[in-house]
Amino acid sequence: MYQPQRGPYLVVLWILLILSLVVVQGGLAPRPAYAQVGTIYYVDKDRPDDSGDGLSWATAKRNLQSALALATAGAQIWVADGTYYPDEGTGQTNNNRDATFSLKDGVAIYGGFAGTETLLTERDVAANVAILSGDLDQSGTATNNDAYHVVTSDGNATTALLDGFTITGGNANGSNPQDRGGGIYTFNSSQAQFAALTISGNDAIFGSGVFNDSSSPSYTNVTISGNTAFDDGGGVYND
Repeated sequence: MYQPQRGPYLVVLWILLILSLVVVQGGLAPRPAYAQVGTIYYVDKDRPDDSGDGLSWATAKRNLQSALALATAGAQIWVADGTYYPDEGTGQTNNNRDATFSLKDGVAIYGGFAGTETLLTERDVAANVAILSGDLDQSGTATNNDAYHVVTSDGNATTALLDGFTITGGNANGSNPQDRGGGIYTFNSSQAQFAALTISGNDAIFGSGVFNDSSSPSYTNVTISGNTAFDDGGGVYND
């Protein structure tokens, strides 16, 4: 009498059972934690005030500093076109030259939005120019009223990203460290990342565009031009 071979069938059944248990428990390859996007905060200079919760374009913060104050590791900040000053927003004092956009560990800041996008891939950095300006008195020229550093990365040991902005109007004409890095100043920072930036129209005694001090940041697709150093490093100074 013919006896069916049960071995292969039993193997198949065991495989199906194991797969079903794995799927129930979360899948064969669960997404790592770093691949998950945390809270997205929205910033739009066209908002009438800063009272929104920042959790949608309709309730966007008016000032980038206000969104930065809320953001924690894993968060993203989406910034619409317009000009943003570091002395405006939560915790800031108008015309304070020490005001700066300070990068935060684990937080990614993206510019280049029109203010309607639902996907990061929909932004257009060239069409929707987002400007970070140290020209606090909005005079259009370098004065003693301008921010020493427009952007600062201080001790970032976890990836901190700035992507899709024009950085201008910084004037680092003070004493150390306010004499360096009019556009970007990095200090003891190993994980700062800068991408799709234009750094121009900044002044400093050293490193008017960028000053890297005991740091190892990365720069990708960054244009540095038209900056003025009164001593060394019109474009970039690495110390």
